Formats: sequence, structure tokens, C-alpha cells
Amino acid sequence: MASEESKSSNRSTTLWTAVVTGGASLASSSTNVLIADVNDRDGLALAEEVKHKFSAEAVFQLVDVSCEDALERMVKTVVDRWGRLDYAANVAGTGETVSQEEQSITVDAVNKAFAINQRGTRLCQEIEAEQMMSQDP
Repeated sequence: MASEESKSSNRSTTLWTAVVTGGASLASSSTNVLIADVNDRDGLALAEEVKHKFSAEAVFQLVDVSCEDALERMVKTVVDRWGRLDYAANVAGTGETVSQEEQSITVDAVNKAFAINQRGTRLCQEIEAEQMMSQDP
């Protein structure tokens, strides 16, 4: 196990790590995917990569998860394109970096993080669940 000192000193030079539960099963099951993000360059590139690597459709849609209208359009896009929504991985998030000084974290930054991390996740779940519950199993 890495020491606290080595963890913090490596953070600025290493990539972030994430877990996507069920990711391999989802990809190998030829599941179509809509990639929703505010980063259009990387989102478009990822959609192309998924299309070429797996036998599934992938599209990108520019979505701000803190905006309820954008989330409703996102789910509508999925349903219009593929007829239903079966899975959702709501992993959009933001926050301060380890290198930021505590005093440099503004109220606006905290509000943005809350809008994306808590409110956005809750809105995603609500809108997606409403669609899923309206479908035949």
C-alpha cells in the first residue's frame, strides 16, 4: 500500500482512476450507448472508439447534467433512437483538485460541484427511472 506522502506526490503526475461497474459486460453484450458529457471533443472520440471496438451503436450528445431540460432531451434521444433505456451509469462529476489550496475554493466552485455531483445525479436517476418504469420489461 502506498504511503500518504507518495500518494499525494504522485497525484500531479498520474491519471485519475475510476470504476465502471458492469462495463465489460455492457460492452460485450452489444449494448448501444449514448455518451453524454460537456466535453464534446473527448465525447465524440469515445463514441467513435466504442463503435469501432464493439458491435454496438454509440453516439455523443453534449449534456450538462445540472440542467434538467438537457437530461430530458438526453433520454428522449435514447428512446427516439433505440426505443428504450435499459441501463444508466451516472458518473459525471467535478470537484477541486488535490493541488488546490483550501482558501482558493470559492462558493461558486462548491455550488457548481453540488449542481453536478448531487443534483445532477439525482435528476439523472429520476428522469431515467421514469422512462425505464414506463417500458415493458
